[in-house]
Parts: sequence; structure tokens; C-alpha cells
Amino acid sequence: MSSTTSNQQHRNLIGHRIADGRLELVSVLGLGAYGVVYLARDRTHYLHQQPFASTSSNQISASLLASSQGSASGYYAVKCLNKVGLDSRQRAFQRREIMLHTMASEHSNVVSLHRVIDNPEDPCVYVVLDYCPDGDLFSMITEHQRYMLPTTPQSRSSTKPAPCSNDVDVAFSPARRELDALIRDVFDQILDAVEYCHEMGIYHRDLKPENILCLQGGAKVVLADFGLATGEKMSSDFGCGSTFYMGPECQGGITHRLTSYNTAANDVWSLGVILVNLVCGRNPWKQACPADDTFREYLRNPEFLKEILPISEGVNAILKRVFTFRPESRCTVSELRKMVRSVDRLTATVAEVAARQEKARMLAAQAHAARVAEKAAQQQQMREAKQRALYEAARAAQLQEEARVQEAQRAAAQEHFQHPAGSLGSLRDALYGDASIGCSDDYDGEDDESYDDSERESSSYDDDYSTEDNSRVHPCDALSGASPSSSVDWARHPIAATPAKAGESDSCPTTPNARPVQSTGVPDLSHSSPSSVDERDMVSDDCSSRSGSGESRRSSASYTGLPPTPQFAPQATSAYTAGKA
Repeated sequence: MSSTTSNQQHRNLIGHRIADGRLELVSVLGLGAYGVVYLARDRTHYLHQQPFASTSSNQISASLLASSQGSASGYYAVKCLNKVGLDSRQRAFQRREIMLHTMASEHSNVVSLHRVIDNPEDPCVYVVLDYCPDGDLFSMITEHQRYMLPTTPQSRSSTKPAPCSNDVDVAFSPARRELDALIRDVFDQILDAVEYCHEMGIYHRDLKPENILCLQGGAKVVLADFGLATGEKMSSDFGCGSTFYMGPECQGGITHRLTSYNTAANDVWSLGVILVNLVCGRNPWKQACPADDTFREYLRNPEFLKEILPISEGVNAILKRVFTFRPESRCTVSELRKMVRSVDRLTATVAEVAARQEKARMLAAQAHAARVAEKAAQQQQMREAKQRALYEAARAAQLQEEARVQEAQRAAAQEHFQHPAGSLGSLRDALYGDASIGCSDDYDGEDDESYDDSERESSSYDDDYSTEDNSRVHPCDALSGASPSSSVDWARHPIAATPAKAGESDSCPTTPNARPVQSTGVPDLSHSSPSSVDERDMVSDDCSSRSGSGESRRSSASYTGLPPTPQFAPQATSAYTAGKA
């Protein structure tokens, strides 16, 4: 239904008469989700027997409205509940509201329900209630500021601080104490009505200043609007009520999803928000959920409310008992009443407010310093991480370069071993062709079995060391780097020394500490040499050569890994050559 159509229907009901023509609807007092509230006058009341202005013009006599309250003035509030287009469940809700309100209206702080008119032929159900000319508690707090100290120009322009006595500002006495007493009394009336409803098994679920009506200029209040009330102790109807006043469990919970919530504890939470409204004139937060910044800060710091609200330490302690996110830990209505009655002051003193503000500034400065330090630490960590990354990148590049160099060296070495420039194979092929001997790579020792020792030695040395083919190089000499161009100068070599004199021993002289002479690999020439004198001379020269240069030969063998070069005396070589010829 659009607002234009809704307003047209409201205007159509103005001037409508109900209760056999006794009550006439005069004006609209308010609009709700489930109905419209009209002002109605009792045409039988003595104040309305005189000629009265047209009821359709909404012009109500101000003297009549101010003369008295409720039915004594002949005025009533009529709540019209539309029953057209409703299903059976919605009709059951209407009947439940009427029943629960009728049960609770016996209390003096619950708006009185006088009559219910439900004509089957009428599209609406009419609930006749007491009329409260002072409006609701919300307008009394925000518009009239009934529970706040008046602000005068003199107090605003005064710069002299108010003197204190026993840590209580003079401004709180008597004006502030009177207001504290008024707030205590009004809140106590609300607690009386809610406690009575809970004792009757009625849970309002929509407690807020808009549903509390005022009388006597705000000195008396009555509870109204039972449209969302229930008789169930536990309910699964989440989100029922106004978000400003419902507890976190009514919204589904904070830490985990709930399947139901305690309706009585939810009413206590709403009462705590109403207490903040009366004392401070504002709400503590917009919604009691983690998405709300103020409520999230309160969950982190339960002392947060007294830092942002001018409440006393006693009220702060009360609110901490009310605003607990665990309903089982929340105080009851009777406990809340006792705590409110026992507190000495509701608002904080000027000194308390100044001390809290200074503490808040210090905490803000500390928080700012902590944020700056954290930011600096993060920047330092970023710089160190960047330096580490650069170092690791340089180190990785260095290791990669070293690996590349080592790989290149290994490749070069492998290439050298696979294709050496002066290798044994190429030198052997170049010198001997296929007739490789001695150091052949394919030599396996099997062919030597067909020869005896004398034939093997004779053939080997006759072929390789004959004077006729003295230009050929022994394969073992090729391994050590020897070549024909680098032949030994035999005239200057130690083996060319004077042969041993006659009568000297054929063997090498023995010294006390002389080590036995090892075989040098020199072939035995006795099989091919007829001259024993030359043989003795050769042996004698060989012994003298060993005694003179044996260390150098051993050193050469140890470095090259090859047997030492055979040494020959010139005489022995000539005799051997002549004998062979």
C-alpha cells in the first residue's frame, strides 16, 4: 500500500463513529506497522455536550486537551487494526496482542485497554485505550529535553569553574539531584510495568521510548503497544523489535548462530538502552552487533561507555551488568531495580569528565605512538627484506656463475681426454700404424702365452732398441713426453762414466744402511750379449748410475707414474749392436 493511499484511508476514517455512535474519530495520533491510532472523543461526555467544531477539520479545543488526562477529559486513543487481506496467522497475532494487553492493563503503569470492537461487517478491529496528551517518552527526551539540565546564557558564558564539595559539583545540587530523582522515578515505573508483565508470562520484545507514553508532563509513564509481545519464554523469531534496542541474541548471536533466544533477557537489554536515553539523551550504539564500531569497542573494552558518556561510576557498573552478550549472565528486572535505587548519582561530575577526557587523550596518544612505531617497524622489516633479497639474488648469480665456470672446465677437461692433441692413440697410430706394442690399449696379455721368456724379451728389445731403427720412440717414453728430438746426451750422462776397475765387485757396494735395489725394469741383456766383460761393465756402470741418480729417478717416477727411463753404458750398447750384427 502506498503512502498516498494509506493517508487517504486515514482521512476517510476521520469523522467515523464507532461504539454505536458514541465515539467519534477526530484526528490521527500515529501510524504503526500493524495499524493506525486515532484520537476519539466521547460524544456522551459532559464536556462534549456543547456545540463543537467540525470533527472533520482536525481543529481540537486546546482547553479540552489540557483540562485533564485520559477518559476524564472525554478523549480516547483508538487503535484501528486492519483485518482485510490477512491470513489466519496474522489474525492470530492480532488476537494475541489484544489478549496480552488486556492481561497487562491491570497495572497502573500499563496503558488501560477499555474496550475491543470487532464487528464482522467492519474492515477494522477497534481497540479503545486511554489517551495520553503528553506524547511518548521519545519526544519528551529529544524535543522537550525534560530530563536534562536547562542551559542558560549565563552558564554558557561563565568561564569560572564550579566549586566542588566532596567531589560533587555544586551544579548537581539541587538541580541535578532533582533530575536524578525524576529519572530514577520514571525508570522505576517502567521497571514496575515490565516486571509485572514478566510475572504474568508476558514478554514485550519491543521496549523503546516510542512505546512508552507520558502523563503529567513526563512525571508519569505507561507502557503501550503490545503488538510484538509474546507469551513464550524462548523464541526463534529473530529480529523482532527495533535494532537500536534489541539485544545481540535477538539478532542471531555474536560468536555463533543461535536457534532461539531468551525473551525476558532481551527485554532487560532494551531497558538498559532506555536508561542511557534518560540519563544521556542519546543511544549507546546504533546496533548491538560486531559490525557497529561502538559496540565492537565496548566488547573489547567494557569501560568504554564511561569514556564516551557522562555517566557516573555507579551507572557504568549497572550497564556492565545489563550489556552482557551472554543472556544467562545478564541481571533480571528485579536486580536492575535494586541497583538503580542504590546508586547515589546518575551523571558524572565535571572533574570526572575532565579526568576521563585526559585519560582518553593519553590513550589516543599512546595508540598513535604505537601505530607510528608499528609502521616504522614494518618499514624497517621491508628494507631488511629488500636487502636480503638483493643479497640472495647477488649470491645466486655468483653461484650460478661459479657453476657455469665449473661446468665449462669439466666440459673442457672431458673434451681434452676424449680428443687430446698428443694422445697415446694418435701418436701410436702415427708412428707404428696397426703394429702397436707394449702400451697398446687393446693389449690383454693373451698373445704372450705362446712365447717363452727368452723369446719375448729378445723380440721386444731387438725390435724396439736396435741401432738400425733408433728413430722410433718407445710407447712408454711417449707417455712421459719423450721424443727423438729430446734424446739424452750420452757423453755427459752419468752412465758414460769410466767403467769399474778390474778386481772390483760385480755388485753395488753395500753400506750399513743401504736399502736393497729394486728392479728398474731394465731388460736382461745376457741372453743376447756374448761378452761377459761388457756385461760386467754395464752392470757396474748401472750400479754406479743408481748410486748417483737414483733419487732423481724415483722422484721422476713418483711424479709421472711411469717406470724410470732405462740407462745404458756406451760400451754395452756397442757390444750389443755388434753381436746382433
